[in-house]
Amino acid sequence: MRRHFSPAILSILTSAALAAGGAHAQTTKPDDATLNPSYTQIVKEKSEKLLKDLTKKMDGWDNRLTVGTSFALSNSTSVVGRPDGTSASLGGTVDGLFTYKRGLNRVVNTVNFQVQQTHTPLLAGWVKSLDALKIESTYLRDFETRKWLSFYAGTSVETALFGGEDQRIVDTIYRVKELNGSTNTEVRRNVLLTKEFSPAQLQQGFGANFIFVDEKPFKLTSKVGFGFQEVFARNGVTITNVDLATNTVDLLRLQDYAQAGGQIRINANGEYGKAVTYNFFADFFFPVYNSIDTQLRGLGSYEKTISYDVQLKVGLKLAKWASLDYVLGIRRIPLIADVTQIWNGVFISFAFNVIEERKLPKIAEKTDAQKKKDEEEEEEEE
Repeated sequence: MRRHFSPAILSILTSAALAAGGAHAQTTKPDDATLNPSYTQIVKEKSEKLLKDLTKKMDGWDNRLTVGTSFALSNSTSVVGRPDGTSASLGGTVDGLFTYKRGLNRVVNTVNFQVQQTHTPLLAGWVKSLDALKIESTYLRDFETRKWLSFYAGTSVETALFGGEDQRIVDTIYRVKELNGSTNTEVRRNVLLTKEFSPAQLQQGFGANFIFVDEKPFKLTSKVGFGFQEVFARNGVTITNVDLATNTVDLLRLQDYAQAGGQIRINANGEYGKAVTYNFFADFFFPVYNSIDTQLRGLGSYEKTISYDVQLKVGLKLAKWASLDYVLGIRRIPLIADVTQIWNGVFISFAFNVIEERKLPKIAEKTDAQKKKDEEEEEEEE
């Protein structure tokens, strides 16, 4: 967490230095401080020492961990257009930020996990509707003379914690296109799409981190650099087409691959008033190397090999521990599936802070009695 000390804070530190030095300084305060260089030097040294001590207090670990849950329940009986029965949805989230700072060096670690299970009268059991785990660690080196720029190098892993499957209420023809071009066909009501912890996407990158805005209500940063990414599919499949008229589902066998190329990331988050929060993230990857032949995947032009991930979350605070959230995600990873993946939803979440971030130390203001005592001591010295 970056800390910027404004002139107002420096002024408070200067006042504190004057108060601390009033009883011990050997130099008498003149009516015009500029007439006494030694007095001015004492004030400057004490102010710089307090500022340095305050900065050191912000070094070390600064952690935040929030866990949350969401739940929805509905029941229908003889409602036109709805199946009779009970529908339920249960989800959970974990959001963690663990930052270590030492001088101009920072290590930022994030953990984000979202899961949601849904049950409907049409299907037996619970079906996974949301499952995303992302862990990221980034080293940043700030520049003392350029507050808006820093160097970054980081790595991340993104995967699904649980396996995924496709379920149907009637017998369905599943056609799987294998990597060698052959097609396997079977008739059933469900099929396993992916195993646990798959597909797993690993990323590494380095470059420049630009800090455009770093204020309390709004923060905007961007990373521009070079990166690598590897995908481990674990023999999973993805749906490419669904024909309800013939009850046919086309599947494509996933393939492990690696890429290298340019990377652009954009992060924006902030608050609007005291009730609305928002978070925007966009990641674009421009490959210059692919470990598999993109022509065999039907990706003829270079534009079709570009991948991106855009996410938006807007929350309305209902209480300190409850909010109404809207989530939108748009993703395209052409070497996995040459389609644009879109998901969105509105839900009420209940979140609780397990670990809270450190607060910037405050310098207590003097009471009227303290101010009067200081004035009396100054008069006695004069």
